[in-house]
Amino acid sequence: TMGENGLIWQRGSETGQIPAYKTAAVDTTGAGDAFHGAFAAALIKNMEFEQSLRFSSMVAALSCTKYGGRLGLPYLRDIDEEFLK
Repeated sequence: TMGENGLIWQRGSETGQIPAYKTAAVDTTGAGDAFHGAFAAALIKNMEFEQSLRFSSMVAALSCTKYGGRLGLPYLRDIDEEFLK
């Protein structure tokens, strides 16, 4: 993950890049933890690989909109499914 520069990924011989979601960040504390927790949840939900990366990126971006690593974590209902397509 590269913060506001999005993320790069590799899966076997495939590679790619996903841009960051634009957000009004006030505190990036815990954004990486939010990303990794969301990625684990996406795997459990059997999301497609790239969709799981977009989901995790969105969770991380939303976690930056409030102060504090825990307070910024969004609820699943706060994730806009349309952005994940």
